[in-house]
Amino acid sequence: MENLKHNKKDTYRRLCRHLGWTISKNMTFCFLSIFILGNIHSIRAQDISDLNNRTPFRLSGELGLSTIFYSTEGRDAYRSPFTYIFTGSPTVSIYGMDFPVQIRISEQERDFRQPMNRIGLSPYYKWAKLHLGYQSLQYSKYTLNGHALTGIGFEVTPGNWNINYMRGTLLSAISPNDFVEDLEFKVQPTYKRTGQFLKLGYGTEKSALALVFVDAGDISNSLPDSINGFSITPAENNIISLVGNHEITKGLVIDAEYAQSAYTDNANSEALESTPQSAGIVGLIADRKNSTDIRSALEANIRYRGKVFSGKINYQRIDPNYNSMGAYFFLNDVEKISFDPSVKVGNGKINIAGSLGFQKNNLDQQKDRQTTRSIGSLRTQIRPFSNYNISLTYSNFGIAQSVMSTSMNPQEEVSQVTKNIGINQSFQWINNSQMHNALINIQKQSLNDQNPNTAIFSDYDNLTIFGTYSFNYMPSRTGFTATYTFSEFENNTFSTVYEGPNFSIQQSLLKNKIRVSLTQSFLSNSRDSELIRKIRKTTLRLSLNLMQSHKISIRSHYNKSESFDEKITPFSEFKTELNYAYRFQ
Repeated sequence: MENLKHNKKDTYRRLCRHLGWTISKNMTFCFLSIFILGNIHSIRAQDISDLNNRTPFRLSGELGLSTIFYSTEGRDAYRSPFTYIFTGSPTVSIYGMDFPVQIRISEQERDFRQPMNRIGLSPYYKWAKLHLGYQSLQYSKYTLNGHALTGIGFEVTPGNWNINYMRGTLLSAISPNDFVEDLEFKVQPTYKRTGQFLKLGYGTEKSALALVFVDAGDISNSLPDSINGFSITPAENNIISLVGNHEITKGLVIDAEYAQSAYTDNANSEALESTPQSAGIVGLIADRKNSTDIRSALEANIRYRGKVFSGKINYQRIDPNYNSMGAYFFLNDVEKISFDPSVKVGNGKINIAGSLGFQKNNLDQQKDRQTTRSIGSLRTQIRPFSNYNISLTYSNFGIAQSVMSTSMNPQEEVSQVTKNIGINQSFQWINNSQMHNALINIQKQSLNDQNPNTAIFSDYDNLTIFGTYSFNYMPSRTGFTATYTFSEFENNTFSTVYEGPNFSIQQSLLKNKIRVSLTQSFLSNSRDSELIRKIRKTTLRLSLNLMQSHKISIRSHYNKSESFDEKITPFSEFKTELNYAYRFQ
């Protein structure tokens, strides 16, 4: 990458020689560019005779404007009194080629004064697509996995091939607000981070294989050399991942991904003179330094789907400190295996599904304790009649710790079991003019701490009962819904209860061009059988579709909380949202 403070020409040449290539990195990407552009040009040439039958120019999409008004009394406001958001998703079509654009503009700003404005463009024609501006792409689970970036890229799928490339900015440089002296309130500085991602894949309906490369890093000169009160260093990241799936036989499929990540915490640290064999294949493209840590991630599953029996076995192992600059978060230092079977009997009227799994951490044996978890669940769904359904669920989650290198304090020993039991029943009755729906859901959860030293603080029981009934009268397009919620939480110190009803009425007018609904809810909160708070909330919704391309909606709610406890402050708040959308084509 041009702006990174490291030179990878030699390492890329080593990778090319390793793969049997004899051309440099620049020549490789030049060849790919010529190949792609040449094929796009040939496609257009083949379709020239059909251009007269295509629409030369067409604009379609949707534009929206939302405004929010907010006020409160009795407590601090959690948002500004007025907010606006402008969104747009226009698509320009030129002779059959689509150029979609995503726009979002708001007055909201972060502490570092960066507006929330995002614009992305992804024009495509047949099997060729171009990515410009803001994008959020996914190449694989352990490489580029939904991280937002702003730049340029392409995706081409000629025949059974799949070639993806994207490069751009992952993070913008953020300097601390120097006028704030207290470090607790300063914005955490961040280097400008850029990256490039390449995915080469080939696949059919039954098998697919892809190779993913990641080359990302921080721009060291994007922040001042000295940042008062902060100690951060520019980082680098290189990843090679192999992703694939194969249908062994009908209904039996295996999926797998293996990734190696070289993550350098300090790009300015001293480089290693030689690359050890333990560096793996990622060591061929990474500039190994004193602060470079090479870690692996593996996930594989085999699944079978049949008419009566289905099942899945999944294995996952992520090394401690495994990381990717193309993803926001990884739960690393974990190894787990799970089995998920399911059975259908009685022509699908009875479905039984279960899950059994085990998980542990401390894979490199560097921690004082190792945590293990066991997961077991069972779900049965029975549908004896077409209008009645009942499901029963049970789960048992266990967690325990074992001593590795030091004696464990009995007060810190963890050994807990969490149980969940659920019953859900639903009934539906429909005739020519009426529709009735009824639902009852009961959930019971308990935690049993098997350490007597901590059980008094950890044990709890939670019971939730939810019931709802809805009625719709089709001739007048009128609907009514009533619900009641009861939730009780109890431990060795206190018990608290939340309960109350909710009523809603809906009405449609002028052949659904006008829809209005009014909802009123009541909620009371008791602690140790004494009432401490009441909450009332009124919500009004109105939507207008008077013209085919225009839609206006209004949502307004008033929330009032009364307190019967001096420790709880009463408050009231009012919020109104006004939305306008225009669809054109």
